[in-house]
Amino acid sequence: MLDSILAVVLPIHIVVGAISALVAFPVAAFAVKGSRPHVAAGRCFVAGYVVICLTGLLLEMERTTGGTIRVLWTDFKLVGPKVSDSGHLPPLLFFATATLDLAFLYLAVSGWRVWGRARDAGRGVFRRFDTILAVSAMLVAIAFGVSWWMVVDAVSTMPSAPKSNVVPHLFFTGAALVFLVDAGLDLRVRLTRRPPRAWWFKHARKMVMAQIFLAAGIPFRCADLEHVGFWTTATAFMVLLTGAIAALHFRHRLRIEAARTT
Repeated sequence: MLDSILAVVLPIHIVVGAISALVAFPVAAFAVKGSRPHVAAGRCFVAGYVVICLTGLLLEMERTTGGTIRVLWTDFKLVGPKVSDSGHLPPLLFFATATLDLAFLYLAVSGWRVWGRARDAGRGVFRRFDTILAVSAMLVAIAFGVSWWMVVDAVSTMPSAPKSNVVPHLFFTGAALVFLVDAGLDLRVRLTRRPPRAWWFKHARKMVMAQIFLAAGIPFRCADLEHVGFWTTATAFMVLLTGAIAALHFRHRLRIEAARTT
């Protein structure tokens, strides 16, 4: 039964992830902002993100199996089963990974909603949907931080674990704060009814962060175990650099247009 589910869900997860990360995001990042290619690619990216996160949650069932599945000429690594004395860990990992998926899904969805919020704010309207979304994301961020702290503590009890878990604790605390602050800033727009100075920067920041998680997942799943850390980090850095270049280009274009109108 599990193999049958994986056989259907996994190809969908991989194909949609590849299209979103390698096609939709680059097109949206470098197309003229507001143009049809930009809007279409952005919608494709967000829709793909929803599919990726939902199928990713289903694929968490792989934690009971292990091994490798070959899909589209690529070896897709599965997480091996845990040792017998850590039976409490898989359910905890499932919950922790679910909070991670939901946190990044929020970045994609709220990033897509930015321009709708900007139009609404111009009319003095602040929709309840965005408020509920931001509050839910703040709760997810807290759950993310707590659950991953528990995962780190559980892993540290294993014989092969490093002696110090300070760095993982700091990393997940910082990540949780990033999610919490991002959602808090979105909620602040509603509570204070004071929109940010630059909606485009909020949009770009969210989308780049979402893309980092999505693109970094490719080498994380497909790279050789000895080099997975390097390639995952390198991919995340390249996405960050690409996003920064696209943002600077757009900012330069805004300045040129502002100069022409004055």
